Amino acid sequence: MILKTHVASVANADARSGGHLAVDDNLLRFYEDELGQVTRELIEIRNELEWLRDSVGWKIFEAVHRRLKWILPAALRRTRWYKRCRQGLLSFFEDGAGTFLEKLKHKSKLWNALHANRGTSRGWDAGYDDWARRREEAELERARADLSRLAQRPLISIVMPVYNMNAEHLRRAIDSVRAQIYAEWELCICDDGSTDGQTPAFVAGLPELDSRIKVVYAARNQGIALASNQALALARGEFIALMDGDDEISPHALFEIARHLNDSPETDFIYSDRDKLDMAGKRFEPFFKPDWSPDLFLSCNYACHLVALRTSLVREVRGFRAVCEGSQDYDLFLRVLEKTDAIHHLPKVLYHWRVSPTSTAGDGRVKMHAHVAARLALEESFKRQGIDARVERGYGVGLWRIRYPFPESARVSVIIPAGGNIPCLEQCLRGLREQTSFRNFEIILIDNSRGSGVADAGRCFQRLWKDCRYLDCRAEPFNYSRLNNRAVAEAQAPFLLFLNDDVAPLAPDWLSALLEHAQRPEVGAVGPMLLYEDKTVQHAGIIMGLNGCCDHGMKNLNQHDLGYHNFHNMTRNCSAVTAACLLTRREVFSDVGGFDEALPVAFQDVDLCLKMRERGLSIVYTPFAKLCHFEGKTKQVFGLQKVAGFEESIIAQRWGRVIARDPFYSQNLSRQFPGYRLDLSA
Repeated sequence: MILKTHVASVANADARSGGHLAVDDNLLRFYEDELGQVTRELIEIRNELEWLRDSVGWKIFEAVHRRLKWILPAALRRTRWYKRCRQGLLSFFEDGAGTFLEKLKHKSKLWNALHANRGTSRGWDAGYDDWARRREEAELERARADLSRLAQRPLISIVMPVYNMNAEHLRRAIDSVRAQIYAEWELCICDDGSTDGQTPAFVAGLPELDSRIKVVYAARNQGIALASNQALALARGEFIALMDGDDEISPHALFEIARHLNDSPETDFIYSDRDKLDMAGKRFEPFFKPDWSPDLFLSCNYACHLVALRTSLVREVRGFRAVCEGSQDYDLFLRVLEKTDAIHHLPKVLYHWRVSPTSTAGDGRVKMHAHVAARLALEESFKRQGIDARVERGYGVGLWRIRYPFPESARVSVIIPAGGNIPCLEQCLRGLREQTSFRNFEIILIDNSRGSGVADAGRCFQRLWKDCRYLDCRAEPFNYSRLNNRAVAEAQAPFLLFLNDDVAPLAPDWLSALLEHAQRPEVGAVGPMLLYEDKTVQHAGIIMGLNGCCDHGMKNLNQHDLGYHNFHNMTRNCSAVTAACLLTRREVFSDVGGFDEALPVAFQDVDLCLKMRERGLSIVYTPFAKLCHFEGKTKQVFGLQKVAGFEESIIAQRWGRVIARDPFYSQNLSRQFPGYRLDLSA
């Protein structure tokens, strides 16, 4: 029944635009991909369960649990203290000792996260509602002080389609527009054939209430896209802003847009941060967005609310399309952004997205046809631009994976510095041979150990993998940058993969997933998701400014948890990725001067990525390449902390501006371990 409903809704939208079969085919492909992805996820979960049952930690827990059941009667096991002890024990084994102790250290914050905002808070945003109101009051006071300084006052037209609205929510939406401190706006409303009686009656009286409000009525219900076009036809403003009829905007939202346009009048596309409103009006789950991240935008419509676009560009691309009903805004954004790269992010929460039973704000599955439309919008965007790419379902409803084909002739040099831990090295080499579907690679094994074990392991592996070369650097002092630079000089392939000897693949297509992005001319380097042995996240992109200099965000997060807006499960741009597994093109590596040998132990990967970004290249993180990082088992360097401290000062001096403000990490989020937590002191 659900599938029939989705098919019918999409078919109706398609019929209004003159097509019949194209979207239905897309719908079928969508559900086929959904089924395939769910099957793959079930296989992953089954493998993890098997691994968990075989682990020492689980066997200990199982033994303890059996004894507890024997010692404690059933009635006692139902008491609150027992449940809390059991929850703590589970947390210890699931999260690991480090994270468990970190939680104990901040137990008051943990308690608030679990109890103070039950039903809305996800933990990382605990205390947000009060924080947001204090922050908005301060921002509003500054905005009022700056209002008189605006030299230019562009008219901003708000486009709002409405249909059978909740009267109270619609009233609050209109009130939030009328409460704007910036007066140069107009509200263009299209009633899309409402049948409830109260919605048409309410909007009919709005022009008398405020002359800046314009209303048009559709003859029949036609869908959001066409209703938005009717509202758009009323707009006279230089910019349009999009708003749903049950949402709200902050009092200084339009002022912030106008202020930016005074400073940068060439901007064509502006987006802000947002949060959500529950049915009682409480604010929660803020989305502090990164600055422009094109790969994240192709993974999902993260710009979404609030967005303002230059009206002339919107009209140039002919407004909204009914064929993309449900994702008509995403489709519009894609077509506008094909015409301009003048994009700006306003890092302030200016939009409040209402969560209701029929809204995707609460559950993306309530409007599955919207995801079919989003996929169609992406596919057509690639087709218009002549980009050979395939759109597949990502790790979640409404998330996408973009597959870029690479030439069969692509060849990779895998560079592995080995410090003498033979079991780790053998596991790494075995993974390359047995867990790598892409086979066109050579291996350069750098021996910087103090014995013969690496050489022996290399000779054994050469009998299994002929294209493996051994580089004897045992007489040299440890300098990660110098060792890898020397190996690059020996490498023969156009792609370079820097790989630690304590990293092993978890899925066969990992190298293909990296190559898809590394071969793109706009990309400098690409890194994968690295997991600890307990399958929690070790690396999902490096954040500048975290813990004083830079660090991995989302450490110890379970890979299947949502975390911060599911960021660890989406392809996106970041400032740097780790050289524990980093793929780049040889020409790019050479152009930026390779690894800096003044950084022998740490931060050379961060420095390399930032040099690439300085040249205008993107750094990409992809969760579709997964490897296990047995971190800390490789070479131990005497005086490491002292050396790393010296290197940290080099990075701080060289890249202080990026450390002060990572463009892909909000200043409203914590700069302490493990990151992606609301900074209540900000």
